[in-house]
Amino acid sequence: MATSAVLRVILGENSSQRVVLPLGLPDTVTELENEIRRQCQLQDPFRLQFMDELFGNIFQDLTSMEEIQDRATVKVLSLRPVVAGSCDNGPLTPTHVPNHLNPHPFHLLTLL
Repeated sequence: MATSAVLRVILGENSSQRVVLPLGLPDTVTELENEIRRQCQLQDPFRLQFMDELFGNIFQDLTSMEEIQDRATVKVLSLRPVVAGSCDNGPLTPTHVPNHLNPHPFHLLTLL
């Protein structure tokens, strides 16, 4: 019989919630993404990172379910494309671009 699991899911800078998995951790990252999508009511594409205790609790990309256990912390990173608006739409605002899409260690500015 599977033991239930709970994860802390960081959804944004000031937003997180618990995700309860009554049947325990799923077998694949895709199954976990689907359950997080359902429980957190997410619609945009995303990827997951986990808090890696081996490297000072920094977030690493989640590529295997062996990397996490019950009560782990995972972070949702949106893969929604960044779309620039016209110059009439207001001031410049910083926009985060995932590291794998942006080789430079700075944020891009887009027009909103």
